[in-house]
Amino acid sequence: MKRKQIIILSILLPIAIISGFSLWLLWEHKSVPKTYSTTRSLMPVSASTQATIQQTLNNFWQEYALQHKPQGEKKDSDSDLKSESINPKTNEAEINSQVKATTHPELETKILYPGIPEGLVITPVSSKSIKLSWNPAIYAATYNVYRSTKHDQGYRKITNVKSTLFVDTGLNPGTAYFYKISSVKSTGVESYFANPVGTVTNAIDSTVSSIPSR
Repeated sequence: MKRKQIIILSILLPIAIISGFSLWLLWEHKSVPKTYSTTRSLMPVSASTQATIQQTLNNFWQEYALQHKPQGEKKDSDSDLKSESINPKTNEAEINSQVKATTHPELETKILYPGIPEGLVITPVSSKSIKLSWNPAIYAATYNVYRSTKHDQGYRKITNVKSTLFVDTGLNPGTAYFYKISSVKSTGVESYFANPVGTVTNAIDSTVSSIPSR
C-alpha cells in the first residue's frame, strides 16, 4: 500500500509542478504588453508656448549639470549652463561656439527639435506653379513642405528639400493653395509648423490675387 502511494505521489508531483509553471508563464505573457504606440502633434505652437518649453529645458539641464558635476570642479556660471535657444533666428555659429566651450559635453545633445522655419513667402509664378521661400531654421538638415487647398485642414506632405527654396508645379489655374513648412534634423526629428500661408495661382490672362495669412 505504501509503495502504491509513493508511485502515485511521484506521478502527481511533476504534473502539479508543470501545471503551476504553465499558469505562471501564461500570467506573465498576458501581463506584459508586446507593443507600444506614440503620437506627436505638429500643430502650430505659439511664441509663449515655445518660451515655456525653452525655459523648462534650461531649468532641467542646469539642475542636471549641477548634480553630475565631478567633485572639486569649479561651479559653472549661468551662461555655461544655458541651453541653446529654439528661436530659429539665433546665430548657429555663436551657439556652436558656446556649446564647445562648456565643460559638460552631455549638454550638446539636449535640443530635441530643430528650429521652426519662419518667414514663409509664396508667390504665384504662373497659372500652374507657385514659388516658396523661407528663413533657414537652426539644426535643420532638410525641410518638409505640406500643401492643402484649405487653410485649417487637409495638409499633405508633397516634398522634402535641403534648400529654403521650392517651386510647386502642376497646379490648377485660379486655385487657392496653402502651405506649411517644417524642419527635420539629421536624426529624423521633425519640428513644429509655423502658421500656414496661402495664395491663388494665376488665372489665364489674369492678374495675381493673394490670400493673406491668418
